[in-house]
Amino acid sequence: MGIMNFMRKAFIGLATPALAFLILASVILMSLNLAFHTPQKPKQWIQKSNIYSHAVNALIDQVSKDTTSSNTGLSMSQPEVQTAFKKAVTPQFLQSTAESVIDGSYEWLQGKVAKPSYDIDLTPVKTAFADALEAEARNRLATLPVCSYYNLPTTADPFSVTCNPPSAITNQQIAQLRSDILSGNGFIVPTAITADTTSLGTDTSSKTSTTDPSTAPDKPAQPWYKNAQQLPFLYALASWGPWVTAVLALLVAVGLFFAAKTKRFGTRIISSSVLSAGLLLGLSAGVALFVSHQFGDKVAQSADTTSTNLQQPMIAILRSAVSYIARVQLWWGVGLAVVGLAGLLLLFLTRPKPGKTTASLDNPKNPSTK
Repeated sequence: MGIMNFMRKAFIGLATPALAFLILASVILMSLNLAFHTPQKPKQWIQKSNIYSHAVNALIDQVSKDTTSSNTGLSMSQPEVQTAFKKAVTPQFLQSTAESVIDGSYEWLQGKVAKPSYDIDLTPVKTAFADALEAEARNRLATLPVCSYYNLPTTADPFSVTCNPPSAITNQQIAQLRSDILSGNGFIVPTAITADTTSLGTDTSSKTSTTDPSTAPDKPAQPWYKNAQQLPFLYALASWGPWVTAVLALLVAVGLFFAAKTKRFGTRIISSSVLSAGLLLGLSAGVALFVSHQFGDKVAQSADTTSTNLQQPMIAILRSAVSYIARVQLWWGVGLAVVGLAGLLLLFLTRPKPGKTTASLDNPKNPSTK
């Protein structure tokens, strides 16, 4: 009997905090699943952040740091080139591209396909860029004085000449620009964006001691999904996480109820654990909501679409995700706290009173007296 009593007390001592932990884990995993199990909410948060408008200017700013684009002589620092680029690479195009990548990646995570399934054809974008660039070139040339026979420009670049050269030279130069852009020699190099053409960098492991590391070319990196083969397994594991922890919490609660000396004591332990979990969830969720809104109000005002800084929209995305997850956890925390309080209140209202015959919670048919 002594050993059994010790084992019972040890089980109660270990299972009581374990129950609260399992309840917390189940709710946290469930809130994360509600947020990220499907691509709908991430796409909504990204669109709401206005990051696509920022991304166009960020792309122009990044490319402008290069002196010229390969083989064309074009420079993104030229206002006309920037205007043409904005007409081709629009926020709407970036949004459709990003959402196609997200949808295709989720199909891979869910085990529906062997690799992320997205294929974005860039040919229409190249054509739009070439058309817009030609229009900008002709508009600029139309504002310039005609070049004299004795003062022909040394360059036929329509974005740098100071006078309008003969139409034959102009047409030839513009046709060459169009050919370069459509063939991938301009700023938009690939013809399509697929999982196999998308990488996270370059592989420098190909640089050996037989070559100068500073001059040896970088080996193209592997497609990003080949370096993340465990993600589908982790996604499936996370999908089952809330159910597994909920079942474990239920089993622990049943074990506590029957391990307790009396049913009243078992009910009190379970109610206290549920109440503790609810209060912790509510408190942590409330703090997360407060911090996200206070911090977000200061730095996530991303209405300025001319900014090239992606920090503001990224913070706005994070704020949306944290706010949604925290609200889910807050409501669950309130619900758990109410359930825990209700259990303790029931025990208080049905407690045995001195000098009166009451029905025992352990055996309602057999009244007990004190």
